[in-house]
Amino acid sequence: MKKLLNIFLIFTFTLFISESAFPQETKKAAGFDKVRSRIDVGVSNSPVNKATPAEKAAVKKGDDIAWINKLSKSSGYDDRKYFFMNGNLVSGTIYNYGGIAPGAGLLRHVNNMVWHGIGDLYQFMPMVLASVVGKDGKTYHISSDALNDTYGRDVSPDGKLIWGWEPLPEYADPNQPFMASSGALDSDGDGKPDSWPRSWYNSTLGKYVWPGYLSQDATSADLEVFWGMDDRDNREFPYYPFWPDTLRMGLGVKVEGRALQWSNPLAEDCIFFVYTIYNVSSFDLDTVRFGMYGDIDVGGGYSADPTEEAQDDYGYFISPFDSTVPLYARSMIYCWDGNGRGHLGLKTHYTGAKFLESPGNQYDGIDNDGDGMIDESQTDGIDNDHDWNPETDDVGIDGIPNTLDEGEGDGVPTAGKKLPNGDRDPLQPGEPNFELTDLDESDQIGLTSFNTWTWSTDGIRNDENMWRRTTPGNFEEITQDADITFVYGSGNFSLKAGDVKRFSIALLFGEDLNDILLNAETVQKIYNANYRFYKPPTKPHITLVPGDKKVTIYWDNVAEESVDPLLGKDFEGYVIYRSTDPLFGDIATITDGKGNAFLSEPLKDPNGKEAKWDLVNTWKGYHPLEYAGRGVKYYLGDNTGLVHSYVDSNKVMNGQIYYYTVVAYDHGDDIGVPPTETTKRVIIDPITGKITYDPNTGRAIAGPRAAGYTAPDVTSGKGVTHTAGNATAAITFSVLGDLEVESDKEFIMTISDTLKSGNTLILQKNYSLLCNSPITQKAPLVDTNYSKLKIGNLVNDNSFSVKDASGKTYAMNTDYVIDFAKGLVRRTLNSSIPSNAIVSVTSKYYPIYQSILFNNEDYNPVFDGIVMKVKDEELNIDAVKSKWVQGNCNYNSKVALASVGQKIKYPADYEVKFSKNKIDSAYCSIGGRIQKWPVNYSVKNITENSRIETYLVENPATRDSLWSPGEEIVFIRPGGTIAQTTWGVTFTKPTDSTVTPSAPTDGDVFLFATKRPLTKADKYSFITTGAKFNTESAKSRLDNIRIVPNPYVAYNEIEPSDLLPGQLRGERRIYFDNLPPKATIRIFTLAGELVKKIEHNNNLEHGREYWNLLNDDNLGVAFGMYIAHIDCYDLGSKVLKFGLIK
Repeated sequence: MKKLLNIFLIFTFTLFISESAFPQETKKAAGFDKVRSRIDVGVSNSPVNKATPAEKAAVKKGDDIAWINKLSKSSGYDDRKYFFMNGNLVSGTIYNYGGIAPGAGLLRHVNNMVWHGIGDLYQFMPMVLASVVGKDGKTYHISSDALNDTYGRDVSPDGKLIWGWEPLPEYADPNQPFMASSGALDSDGDGKPDSWPRSWYNSTLGKYVWPGYLSQDATSADLEVFWGMDDRDNREFPYYPFWPDTLRMGLGVKVEGRALQWSNPLAEDCIFFVYTIYNVSSFDLDTVRFGMYGDIDVGGGYSADPTEEAQDDYGYFISPFDSTVPLYARSMIYCWDGNGRGHLGLKTHYTGAKFLESPGNQYDGIDNDGDGMIDESQTDGIDNDHDWNPETDDVGIDGIPNTLDEGEGDGVPTAGKKLPNGDRDPLQPGEPNFELTDLDESDQIGLTSFNTWTWSTDGIRNDENMWRRTTPGNFEEITQDADITFVYGSGNFSLKAGDVKRFSIALLFGEDLNDILLNAETVQKIYNANYRFYKPPTKPHITLVPGDKKVTIYWDNVAEESVDPLLGKDFEGYVIYRSTDPLFGDIATITDGKGNAFLSEPLKDPNGKEAKWDLVNTWKGYHPLEYAGRGVKYYLGDNTGLVHSYVDSNKVMNGQIYYYTVVAYDHGDDIGVPPTETTKRVIIDPITGKITYDPNTGRAIAGPRAAGYTAPDVTSGKGVTHTAGNATAAITFSVLGDLEVESDKEFIMTISDTLKSGNTLILQKNYSLLCNSPITQKAPLVDTNYSKLKIGNLVNDNSFSVKDASGKTYAMNTDYVIDFAKGLVRRTLNSSIPSNAIVSVTSKYYPIYQSILFNNEDYNPVFDGIVMKVKDEELNIDAVKSKWVQGNCNYNSKVALASVGQKIKYPADYEVKFSKNKIDSAYCSIGGRIQKWPVNYSVKNITENSRIETYLVENPATRDSLWSPGEEIVFIRPGGTIAQTTWGVTFTKPTDSTVTPSAPTDGDVFLFATKRPLTKADKYSFITTGAKFNTESAKSRLDNIRIVPNPYVAYNEIEPSDLLPGQLRGERRIYFDNLPPKATIRIFTLAGELVKKIEHNNNLEHGREYWNLLNDDNLGVAFGMYIAHIDCYDLGSKVLKFGLIK
């Protein structure tokens, strides 16, 4: 897909990275020096804030949000949502009313775009300004914005209504608090990610899809957030864009916003914001400007700090017209702290904001962007730059190939579709390289103004001042040693009714000026490539199973099929990281050439071996390329081969909280692209403290199972029953999740020689594992949208049913349609199932379906905590098992294919039985003729329980129609002719002269064994037994109950660190260990006063209960000696004495 474009983009990026990594370092350094010189000269000539320290301290930036509570519930205020961005090293909260960082009410260094522990932003937000004529005939300059600032906010005179952006509800699920994001969790398993609206359902694909910027169901970034807002509540001026509607005011514009983050080390210090603005009103806007307001507080700080860190910033803006510096350094503000120290004396860094895409003007007859095209437009129906390629881009209006939708394969470019209300349909973006999916089809006017002021000296609420500040050509110097605020502007242009235009910015961070310039170059290249960059593989889904001083991790193989948008399939391997910090900050110990933290240190086993596995291919050792400007290479691995489970036992402490991530990484290429890892995101809600884990991250607390725990048995002590067939393949099981194993579940394994792919049968051996015990899954059915069950590969037999809560059974194809393979179910158009009903789907299923893994691979899906491996055999002799099994014969044996006849391998085991008498007959060559003759042995096919005809190859010197040492006994195929021979066995005397030969005679039996492959005749079954509670075992372990630590001396190393700031330490705690599943703990002083009662009610997972050293009144207890009485009910009780020492 898009092969030619991708080749171009790879070439573009390769030039960029290669130039920065190899011979062009000198050139790059010269460019950096020019920027540094330009900034130094500019700052020296800039005005300086003359306020005294006392005057600065008197200006307090309001962090409270009490004023919010005074606001009326406008049409959009109830729909406000947020999202915590942490798709790379930049983390912070954004809002669907346009705010970037919270502004008033922020948690500094937590949710205000934090980088390396310091949050530098107060708030950014987009603006749309226009000159309009009101109903009173007067000209007004209206600015629509959304500043959440106690000083600058734009609200009605009574303080009850925000005059600015408010969210549009159709861009997120209304019943949850978050903005819609790519990769959002589907916690209820209905197929719709929790934050997505139900309108993002694609009936053709039968699933909910992400409305990607370039194509449906795709995002070029590792994390993307999408929202919509409008200015209907901006009622400051008497302009009515939807006349005669007098309540819906503002400018009549709608904004779609996207926030984009990449985890690639080259882009991990940046975050992009792309805005698409629509004139949805009935009137043309003839004079329009787009703007971006910014308030950067380098080093952060609180009003209570000794020095107000927000008021000692320095900054410099390099205009788009400054040709003395490289292009990537232009249209950008650079900010830094005056003394290099921020809140609590922490070392500060550089923060920048770069203006990227600007709106176009297709009506002025001028080539505004100097690309040789005049008045090109993203809405004129013309492929202005002629880069639409019918071979790669003719994929239809949804941007996805092979869906046979509108425009696909018709030989002409197809633009995106509009909804009935005139809005762009987010699920129909149009074909690549055409209209709004092509940056170059806009006659961009560029950045036309940059204006700055010291916070509290002006406010965005003054629309007329903002109009003046964004006047084209108004570029103003920054006042130094101040609280810098600024506004970018791009205008003037017209935005006619129905027109669509776009602009974008990037926020970026760096340790110093050189570092931020490296990031600025990456930002410019991502923008130039239409917001495409190298993506890591898909995140694997992990499961953590805590044990006694260990944690078992296992994961799926979804990452291995990942396709990079530029490089194609480049997955290389997995690496595990472990941390006691949910942000994994304590393992970022691998520095770049300048000593800046850059890469993380993998988990190691007790012998120091890294938990890292890679494909066996040509990519190994250190990658050939350094990361641009970093002086460090990525270690790809040692061609270990892949695994999908791991047991961490390296200094794992019981009771300690550990955070794990399994990261998939790619190999990049060897001419310009270093490797990329998936992110390791643990999302901590800065307001509630709630933790959300990405699919490849999780938390585990090691510890022994509860007292009385009895381990599960996959085969219930009976092993695997080979119910049919005669294969000798090895089928083995490993229990990874012991508490997931269920009792009395029957599984049946069958073999097939054909694979079913859609309606096509492919000749290839495979096996499937059927769960013959029906399970029940819940499915919420909304309208006629498919609901995705957690388990697919369902079986349509007599056990299958769909019922409601009352037990009513519904009819397939009448009330519902189901895709058994994918596990998708939906209502029919005329269904008797009510919409929004929850039904129960009961069925058998295949936990493993059509697997072709026959060499002990661990790729099979884990089911019920069990991984099954199959080691098939090629049909051949089993030399190990072939031996004398009865009697005293010590003759040597040679087992092989027969030396005569057709020599056909036959899948069976044989017993060769000897006697001193003639007990059977064999074919022999007598007088030149083949005749049957009595012999002193017989051969039985013990696999098929049948006698076998044989041919005796006699020694001419001893030809006597009886077997003699050295003569071969040849087996004949059952029912075959004498020529259809299979195996042969020859017995000879021992070669060791010290051994007395013992010839075969009565009672001597030789087993001739073969290795036999699986065939469709083979069938296996087993029944599982889950973990159980054993009362007697629990009683015997009461003496193992203990308190950790004892004594407690001021601190316990397993105590958690705080997830939110404001305290100097985490919660104090001790814990009781080796408890049975149910117990009551009572803690007394030595005087017998009850301090705390704790109810322990757990399953078998662990026998641990924490105490936070608070009494029943939630007050801290005094240090001293205490008595704990643990009542284990019918099992008995235990009394412990412990100390708390200050």
